[in-house]
Amino acid sequence: MSLLPEIRDRRHYAEIFHQDGIWTPAVQKLAQQLGLQGPLHRGVRSRHIVYRVGEAWIKLMAPMFAQECAFEVAALKSVQGRLSVATPKILDQGENEGWVYLILSHLPGERVVDVWNLMSIEEKIQRARQMAKVTRQIHDCMPQPDLRRRGEWNSFIRDRRRNLITHHQFKDLGKSWLEALPRFMSQFSEDEFFTADPVLVHADLSWDHFLVDPADADRMSGLIAFTDARMGHPEYDLPLALVFALKGQREALRAYLIEWGIAPADLNERFSEKILAWTCLHLYSDLKAYFGRELESIPGGDFASLARLVFPL
Repeated sequence: MSLLPEIRDRRHYAEIFHQDGIWTPAVQKLAQQLGLQGPLHRGVRSRHIVYRVGEAWIKLMAPMFAQECAFEVAALKSVQGRLSVATPKILDQGENEGWVYLILSHLPGERVVDVWNLMSIEEKIQRARQMAKVTRQIHDCMPQPDLRRRGEWNSFIRDRRRNLITHHQFKDLGKSWLEALPRFMSQFSEDEFFTADPVLVHADLSWDHFLVDPADADRMSGLIAFTDARMGHPEYDLPLALVFALKGQREALRAYLIEWGIAPADLNERFSEKILAWTCLHLYSDLKAYFGRELESIPGGDFASLARLVFPL
């Protein structure tokens, strides 16, 4: 008897995504078939079904997302052993009832999001430099060929700009901000986001994907979640790291960007606005969620003031 549901469409998938009663029996059966042992716990809610089983993770991808498996495998192979942090090892991959799955090794460590507010400003600056170093190392990795099939970068950016208003309307951005968004973005030409020489980008470097050992202040311990990795402009990796961990923290922001490779002389208001523009373009952009308090503290639509407030350089 089939345990995994037949997904009608994305809406149906969203409706049942959080229903653990559907997924747990299927994952238990798959774990038994693969000889995985240990307690079963559902992981962070990404767009895939993710469970930890002992010292391994099972990632189930619905048929509509099947091609993402090849991209994640390619990204993990591209960075394996080439970063100063650990990354998940691919233990197995296959198909079960039409769903593809990945079995990945568990990495020890705590998520930056869980320990960030316990750090001093000095510790945050040190961690910022470490995260920037890892980001730069990713961009230097030679990508596996499969990643080049994910889509041409300049076309991706052109599409992001074309659908900018629709995206942020869906994210419930306020009317005054929506009306001002095209004017703010118009100060940047498309060429500033294009690249003729795309590099490997992680594309989801939020603070719940960096891992640390709180007892080891000298380095990050791990990096996970390579599902969105692709070939692109290296600056595309800036927004999520800066928005979540470093928003409004000038010293830590500057430490990250200088370690990443930006000359101190270029850390100015124009670059603050450029980071905000990248944030607006990002596939996961949600200005209301990222900057709700800040949006309420300044005149509606004043993107220049917002950039200086959240990315003070």
